[in-house]
Amino acid sequence: MATLLAGEQAFHRWATGTTNFSLGGCIVIGTQNIQGESFDHQFVGAAMKSRLAIAFFLTVSAAAVSRPLLAHHSSSSYDMEHPVNLKGVVSNMEWTNPHVFIYLDVKDENGNAEQWRVEGNSPNMLVRAGWKKEMIKAGDQLVVNGAPAKNGSKVMRLISLTLANGQKFDGQGFK
Repeated sequence: MATLLAGEQAFHRWATGTTNFSLGGCIVIGTQNIQGESFDHQFVGAAMKSRLAIAFFLTVSAAAVSRPLLAHHSSSSYDMEHPVNLKGVVSNMEWTNPHVFIYLDVKDENGNAEQWRVEGNSPNMLVRAGWKKEMIKAGDQLVVNGAPAKNGSKVMRLISLTLANGQKFDGQGFK
């Protein structure tokens, strides 16, 4: 004779669809439930394995679907191994979430102005590092250090910034 807890019996009823299951406090002794139905232990084991397989599949699927959400904060599109310095004049600054953008006119080797978009961290993080929204205005001259885009576009991930007065600020907001 096997001793079965009410939870096992309830699972069997639910898995076989014989009745609604409930987790009562009773204990069933024997191989038949209280309605006299035969209790198949192998079926319960197979049903439990099936439920575990479904739970595993759903967990893996949720992780795979959420992966692109984490990619937002990836720096893989920037060449973080080869940062560059750019000196230019601010044409615009966007102090908005999720990232601050500084548009900088930088002169190329021929003296022509190229517009670079410099991406900083969020305003919240930059304020913690001592930034103020009003510290950069159109017409200000800056030196920025950052990681250029790998695709060759005029986009940079900001590492640090130096104002015309020599004051240096962290562009990530961590220092």
